[in-house]
Amino acid sequence: MTDFADWQAPQAHATAINTTGVPLLRNITVLDTGPTVNANSTGAPRTVQFGAFYEGYLIEVIPNNPGVNIFAVDLSIQHTDASGNALAVEQVTLSNFQNLGNDTAIVRGRLLGTSLTITCQAAASAWINTITGSVVTADSVKVRTCGLQTYVPGTGKRIPVIQQADGLLLGSASTVPLGAVANVETLIAVLPDYTGPVIVSSWTGLGGGFTYEPRIRCYTVSGGTGAQAVLDFPAVLLNTPFVIPCSLPSTFNVANIVQRSTVANSAGYNVIINAADQ
Repeated sequence: MTDFADWQAPQAHATAINTTGVPLLRNITVLDTGPTVNANSTGAPRTVQFGAFYEGYLIEVIPNNPGVNIFAVDLSIQHTDASGNALAVEQVTLSNFQNLGNDTAIVRGRLLGTSLTITCQAAASAWINTITGSVVTADSVKVRTCGLQTYVPGTGKRIPVIQQADGLLLGSASTVPLGAVANVETLIAVLPDYTGPVIVSSWTGLGGGFTYEPRIRCYTVSGGTGAQAVLDFPAVLLNTPFVIPCSLPSTFNVANIVQRSTVANSAGYNVIINAADQ
């Protein structure tokens, strides 16, 4: 048996492994990078063709001024077959607000046909500031589209892409001050980009008649600053906690608390929101 020397070029081996593929190693190929889409505008639709060996797509929204400005965009993703027939349309809202404008935002999914036509609508500064209560400048973006492949070594066959969030913590709050005026809604958190099933739990250790209701508002850029959906949860008071599953229809979501009493409180409550797509 040949004993191969340990001093052979490790980068060459790593490159060969990455090219050939190993179980659950996902190859990502950049297929298209679109032009800049300015804030408060909609870019021209871009159609990207996918070879038969791709089982999924990955779309990146890339900030032009990372760490300086913040973006929020709607992506319309139309799946088309080889004959040009529209099979399905997805819409997703993405932002890098939680990362202070430093990061790209990513959406990925299964291919239903042979091409995607992607349209990007970028929010204005007023849209972001109205929803989040911030004072920021909306960023311009580029949209990059990639193909996803996952291989079984030596066979060239694809295997499913496994996506799992592992109960990711999306948001929590316990110290945002609540005044002593009933029915006032207070923003407690802008949630990370996520759409799908969640588990919302809440409880309080403060008595004296203190009670509140958690609320999640779900937005899309194309819907203006009005919420696409408003999810209200039961009133919480001492000894009446809740754990409730639900689903977020958008990926730009803000969590709020509606004060339902006249008992002021700044630290006697807890609201926790976890992803539930395990």
